[in-house]
Amino acid sequence: MPIPQPFLDELQAVVIRALGAGATVSPSGPGRARVGPAAGGYSVLVPELVAIGGRLGALVATDRRGLGEGLLLEALILFDTAGALVEVSEPFPGPGATLRSITARVPAAHWQEREVAEMFGLELVLHPDAGRRLLHEHTPPGDHPLLRDRDAAQRLEFAAASPPAFRQVRGEGVHEIPVGPIHAGIIEPGHFRFFVLGERILHLDIRLGYQHKGTEKLFEGKPLGLGVHLAERISGDTTFGHALAYCQAVESLCKVSIPARAVWLRALALELERLANHVGDLGALCGDIGYAFGASHFSRLRGEFLNKSELVSGNRYLRGLCCLGGVRFDLEDAMARELERWLPRVRVDFEEVADIALEADSVAARFEGVGTLSPRAVRDLGIVGPAARASGVALDVRADFKCEPYRDLGFSPVLEPSGDVMSRARVRFREAQASLEMMVRLLASMPRGATRAPLSTPAPFAMGIGHVEGWRGEILTCAMAGPDGQLWRVRTRDPSVQNWLGLAQAVEMNLVSDFPLCNKSFNLSYSGSDL
Repeated sequence: MPIPQPFLDELQAVVIRALGAGATVSPSGPGRARVGPAAGGYSVLVPELVAIGGRLGALVATDRRGLGEGLLLEALILFDTAGALVEVSEPFPGPGATLRSITARVPAAHWQEREVAEMFGLELVLHPDAGRRLLHEHTPPGDHPLLRDRDAAQRLEFAAASPPAFRQVRGEGVHEIPVGPIHAGIIEPGHFRFFVLGERILHLDIRLGYQHKGTEKLFEGKPLGLGVHLAERISGDTTFGHALAYCQAVESLCKVSIPARAVWLRALALELERLANHVGDLGALCGDIGYAFGASHFSRLRGEFLNKSELVSGNRYLRGLCCLGGVRFDLEDAMARELERWLPRVRVDFEEVADIALEADSVAARFEGVGTLSPRAVRDLGIVGPAARASGVALDVRADFKCEPYRDLGFSPVLEPSGDVMSRARVRFREAQASLEMMVRLLASMPRGATRAPLSTPAPFAMGIGHVEGWRGEILTCAMAGPDGQLWRVRTRDPSVQNWLGLAQAVEMNLVSDFPLCNKSFNLSYSGSDL
């Protein structure tokens, strides 16, 4: 969709005010505009764009020294009401250059700035908490894995490690509770450092990186098609969402038009993934408070959605379905009829269980008023997905950016006002209802035709962008190819990268015993954040 001209005019005025008369805004694709590279493009312009309603989506750094340049930092700024994505870039001479933090003005940059600094060797200044993000203290100071001259096959040599630095909360009666990184359950590793007074949480420090796998480095030099398999493994419960975001990025790079039937089949799979996870989360929330009825029945229903995922793709997590140019498998008529018969029945079953569970007094007593996240915190921290919509903030890629086929099917986002655990549970319930209805509409009006289109040769060093509303929230993936047509740089921002900050904010002044419930109500990915 084209960017509205009044918005472009306002954007141009802000750019000139921030960077000078020589700075210009140029179109860079459907719904996209570009500013720079320009000195101050990041540190000066991005806060100005956020001040007029922009939202920091992702930071994408690239090492272009082999091209006779230096390092380039690009910020993707999203204007949801205009359905526009603005790329703002600032050049740096190379590793060791100074990156001026904007976190004090744009808190959503907090973790991403730290990640850019340690992966590319920039010196981060003016950051209020410039500690390690993914590479822990035992990583040698000069090792910056995403520089192009860093061999991916080179083993990481561990240095003597100093104790991790946590923010300190002092006062009479204040004490610390360290939890993790290894937990009692079969879950991913992460360290939580609670600062408490009595039973109340004053502050929570979250330390991740224990699952850092070097995923973005693994993309370098790989064929475009192989990248789909890597993307599917960024976060296993979002297999399809990440694969779709990667495919969209490469397809925009190659300027390929996806067949209509493939677009609709992708939407069907995306909603199936959303259903399985939302229903599973409702069961897990019930399990956390010992509400066995909800835990058992939501778990049973989740199994039904996973089984239907296997029906349409051959895999319960939809692995192998999404491919460059479309989808690998068509939906046979017999499968479509089976889904059409099943959807009304499973909807009645699901709504009956949810009505009982969410109206139970014992559930309300634990869910209501716990782990509240304000709309201002959502906007400041860049929170996305159900966590944002549960605080009344209407952010949804499907609606804001007029994504096909949602714009043709009358989609609107689900909102709840309270921002507590109950609101996050109700958003999941209502979004699951919406997904079931969306699947009925998709099956009823799905176009016939091809399910895959051939790719053209990608332009070297251009950037393609994939933008998907996964079940946790917005996924942003950027892809660049080299002159040989192989992947040169892939950057993925999982929604959890932003939403972990929301969890830390939501638990403040709550009881320590309510933390597991708050944590589950966000249900964030360690793997997607650690990469």
